[in-house]
Amino acid sequence: ANSLIPTYKGEGTMIIAANNDNRYSIAGSDINNLLSATYGLGMGSSMANELAVMRSRRLAESIAERVINLDKMEIGSRYPLLWTQFPDDSTLVGTMDPSNTNTHEIVTDRIRSSLNILAGDGSSLVTIQFDSPSEIEARDIVNFTIDNYVEYSTEQNRISASSALEFLERELTTVTTDLELSEDRLKQYMNESGVIRIDQQTSGVIQRIVTLETQKQELRVNRVSIDTAVQQYQNQLNTIK
Repeated sequence: ANSLIPTYKGEGTMIIAANNDNRYSIAGSDINNLLSATYGLGMGSSMANELAVMRSRRLAESIAERVINLDKMEIGSRYPLLWTQFPDDSTLVGTMDPSNTNTHEIVTDRIRSSLNILAGDGSSLVTIQFDSPSEIEARDIVNFTIDNYVEYSTEQNRISASSALEFLERELTTVTTDLELSEDRLKQYMNESGVIRIDQQTSGVIQRIVTLETQKQELRVNRVSIDTAVQQYQNQLNTIK
C-alpha cells in the first residue's frame, strides 16, 4: 500500500439549460426561420450537443493552455499533468524528448484521457470527474472545465447574436432604400399623370398603381418586422454582454 501512488477523484456538477425549442419569437416567421437556420440563434441546444462540446478536443486544449500558463499549484509544486513522469521526473513534459516536443498536445491528451463527462438519463445535470495523483489538480481541472465551458458557450452566443444583428441591420438598410425609391417613382408617376379617367386604355395604368401601392405596403410591413427583430436581438445581445 505504501508503494502505490494515491489517486484522487475530483468531481463537480452543473446544470445544462439545453432544449430544442426556439426561445425567442420575433415578428415575421420568415426572418425567424432564416436567423435560426443561419445563425442558430434562439434555437436552444440539445444535451448531446452540449456534451460533445464538453468532451471536445478544443475545450481540452483550452484547459491545457491554462494549466501550462499556471505551471504550479497553490502549494508551489508543478501540476502532475506537466511532469515528464510523475513522481520521478518533474521536468516539463515534451521539452526533453526530441520526438515529443509539443507540450500542449501531450497535456491535452492527458486531460482527455482522465476527464470523464457523465450525464444522467433524462436529466439536465452533468457530472465532471477527473482523476489525479494530486487532490489539488483533481479539483482544479474540474473547475477549469466548468469555467472554460461557460466562457466558450457565452462567447459563441455573443458571436451568433452579433452576426445576426449585423445581418438585420444590413437588410433594414436595403429595404429602407428600396421603399424610398418605390415611393419616389410612384409620386413622380402620379404627378406626371394627373387625374386619370377610368376607361379601357387607362385600366392598365390603374392596375399598375394598385400593384405599386401593394408593394409599398408590403415593404412597410417588412420594415416594421425587421425593426422589431433588430430591437429584440439588440436586447438579447445586451443581455449576453
